[in-house]
Amino acid sequence: MSYLDTRVQYTKTKIKDCFIHILNKKPVDKITVKEVCDMAKINRSTFYFHYANCFNLFEEIRQEAFEDFLLYVKEMKFGNIYDIFNKLLLNIKENYLYYSAIAARDNNFMAQMIDICFQQTDDPDIFGFIKKSEINRKEYYYFVAYGCSGILSYWVSNGMKEDISDVSKLLEKLVRHNMLPIK
Repeated sequence: MSYLDTRVQYTKTKIKDCFIHILNKKPVDKITVKEVCDMAKINRSTFYFHYANCFNLFEEIRQEAFEDFLLYVKEMKFGNIYDIFNKLLLNIKENYLYYSAIAARDNNFMAQMIDICFQQTDDPDIFGFIKKSEINRKEYYYFVAYGCSGILSYWVSNGMKEDISDVSKLLEKLVRHNMLPIK
């Protein structure tokens, strides 16, 4: 990597870190380029060289976080439902500042993460019963994914005070309870 590439990477990382710091305090539509530049100690032309505006920066950060999570999932071996949630929560806790800022501004982000995890499981019980049921598999799947997403968002927004294992067990119970045949 050349000196210029290293410098560009440093600058972009500094901008993103400052933006996330501000984003954890206020919504993206209230953040100004000047505010980010002042915190990052760069001029506005440097910011605009890399990003069109704060929304563009937010979307790049969101996309990078999602891609990083995809890599994380591909490296992990997921087993049962508890295992899925335990690993997901651990990853969220390790990347708290980024995930908390993104999840607070994007309601679908956590649900998309759960969706990816569910697709990686080898648990034969998860959603398998739906095939024999009159319930629409896709609708039920999203019902569970968004319900879990709501609990994860709540956990993150409240500072992740509960133990990862306890939250994983709660989510597993909720998923398994909802998997009982509906009459």
